[in-house]
Amino acid sequence: MAQQLLQEKLTCAICLELYQDPVTLSCGHNFCADCIRDWLRSRVECPECRELCPARAELRRNVALSDVVAVVRAEPPAAGPDPGPDPDPGPDPDPGARCPLHGRPLELFCRTEGRCVCSACTVGDCRLHERVLLDAERREREAQLRATLEVTRQQATQAESQLQGLQQRSSQIQSSACNLASMVSGKFSRLLQALEMRHIKALQAIEVAKTQALAQAQEEEQRLRGHLEATAAFDRWTQDLLEQSDDRTFVQDQRVEHRREPRGLVEPGSFELWQVQCAQSFQSGRHYWEVHTSNHLVTLGVAYPDLARHKLGPYTDNIGRGPSSWGLCVQEDSAQAWHNGEVQRLRGVPGKLLGVDLDLTSGCLTFYSLEPETQCLHTFHAIFTQPLHPVFWLLEGRTLTLCHRPEARLPPGLQEEASGLS
Repeated sequence: MAQQLLQEKLTCAICLELYQDPVTLSCGHNFCADCIRDWLRSRVECPECRELCPARAELRRNVALSDVVAVVRAEPPAAGPDPGPDPDPGPDPDPGARCPLHGRPLELFCRTEGRCVCSACTVGDCRLHERVLLDAERREREAQLRATLEVTRQQATQAESQLQGLQQRSSQIQSSACNLASMVSGKFSRLLQALEMRHIKALQAIEVAKTQALAQAQEEEQRLRGHLEATAAFDRWTQDLLEQSDDRTFVQDQRVEHRREPRGLVEPGSFELWQVQCAQSFQSGRHYWEVHTSNHLVTLGVAYPDLARHKLGPYTDNIGRGPSSWGLCVQEDSAQAWHNGEVQRLRGVPGKLLGVDLDLTSGCLTFYSLEPETQCLHTFHAIFTQPLHPVFWLLEGRTLTLCHRPEARLPPGLQEEASGLS
């Protein structure tokens, strides 16, 4: 028994065999030299604790651990009768929490395949996949879900305020229309018979205007009530999911993105940088457009009308550098999402055809790469308080084509995904 426990302590977490030429990372964990070198070719973190490792960290051989492994390998197995096949351990208290292929506990999550796996799976099917501990995946998703919940609650508060304003506006429209009709009636009643026709036309015009204004207010009121109902339903679903105690259920039940030198101002309102802002703006509803770029080193996004025209700090563009804009920066080997001076580096390299989906009702701005395959790059969640203009920056020698066709739509798979995020 003691020898078996010792062998378990001397087992590499990657190949699940006794250490071969063990080396130690800066975090203190040990692995076979060949195993960890193969691991670090595509990753930069420790397989056990996920601590970041330097890109060219020196792997030092663990001499003491090598000697202990050598002793264990040289020691003959303990004598004893053949125990035969493993005894039946009895019913598993939680059969769903074990790997159906290896029978080991599901203590890891494979982000590449989106499923729970055991440590043995990491040697075979998931060896080169991105994996994290199950509780770490839950913590990350729980943080994202809480952020989304906070945004929806803020939207619900804003919608309730707008609803109260619309109700007051409807009352004022009715009162104003009644007072205006009484005043016009009083004046026209004192006019000559020749003015009677004008009197009738004026009253009809007032009635039509009142009807149209009330209809618009009622339509907006219905839209806001529907939004509140959807927000309440999402709130209830989120609360139920956050109260889920089982990590596996929590994780799997969520099916829930130029010019090197600045040029001087040509005229008032012009940008000091090599970027352009569309004259058209969006204040409500949902809008989708596509952008085709000749090459990398471009930035696209949306901005409020007060986007700064001058250079901000060392950056070549000001899209996403402040609170008034949101942007996607496409570089040679990566992509970045920018807002309010904060950057989030994205996985993968987008193609030359990009899609932008702006849903002002739900407060979502999503960027897509449409080639060589369609994928969601990043989604911003925000409460947009002003009209939004499409805005672009490109490096000198690059070209950019904006495709804003009425018939342009998201691909079917992304339409369902975008509807789930709304």
